Amino acid sequence: GVEVTELDSLSEKGFDAIYTSIGAMEPNKLRVEGEDSAGVVECMDLLTAVNERDETPDVGDEVIVIGGGNAAIDSARICKRLGAKDVTVFYRRTETEMPALLHDIHAAMREGVSFDFLSQPLKIIPGDHLTVAFQCMIPGEPDASGRRRPEPMEGRILMREVDTVVKAIGNGVSVPEGFGLKTDKRGLIVVDEEYRTSREGVWAGGDAVFGPRFVIEAIRDGRKAASSIDRYLGGEGLPEPSIDLGEFVARPVDLEERREKPMVNVRELQVDDRIWNFDEVELGFNEEEALRETNRCWRCDWNE
Repeated sequence: GVEVTELDSLSEKGFDAIYTSIGAMEPNKLRVEGEDSAGVVECMDLLTAVNERDETPDVGDEVIVIGGGNAAIDSARICKRLGAKDVTVFYRRTETEMPALLHDIHAAMREGVSFDFLSQPLKIIPGDHLTVAFQCMIPGEPDASGRRRPEPMEGRILMREVDTVVKAIGNGVSVPEGFGLKTDKRGLIVVDEEYRTSREGVWAGGDAVFGPRFVIEAIRDGRKAASSIDRYLGGEGLPEPSIDLGEFVARPVDLEERREKPMVNVRELQVDDRIWNFDEVELGFNEEEALRETNRCWRCDWNE
């Protein structure tokens, strides 16, 4: 690919419209002393090395993962498979407030990953091993997200000595200055309802506009921006998607009966069979399980 750091050259080449969807690729900082020490790694660097380059980095025996999202859980489970004897996820809020999927949290627990909640990193001290100081926290008043804001417990500091610290506290947006686009206080690109930026002929969407979200939402942004661009260039815009119910055949559905049907759990490799390798954990459904799960459908009514 080609790195683009400014947009003037693209306009000079004759492009009448530009859509930027640069994502949130800048790892967030812990903002603590020592976070650039040897042995402190970014979670995406670790996951990329293992999953894309088939590398097996040496993380040592003792590993701390700082964060509470899916990437933090993935990193912890990866470190167990890399041979770490003790892996602990430190999160500054409570378990119920972790944004990671509950199923994955419990899977990590079964694989021997430990969790330490209400702990905020204060300092990382380099040496033969890394010494990490954590401030113990207690839940305070709810913040803007509705979650209780963690507050420090006076005089309660926890010290841990480890070989590797994995930072997994999410990513932020870094918009090149050469783009010349207006951003808000969080560094996100400012757009209007048509996804137009402050610069004529430039649109933006995805994580760079709304912060880290799901892929499907970025796809939606791209489609809406494409429709706006089409109108800008003289077209009529893209047709709004609609559902074709021409072949829909309604059948009576007992919703109460459907609600009572339990979800079919996906079969998984046993912990002892998966903890030492990178084999697929979920084995999928057999035919009978697939039929039971699809028969829970409320709306499609194709149950035969």
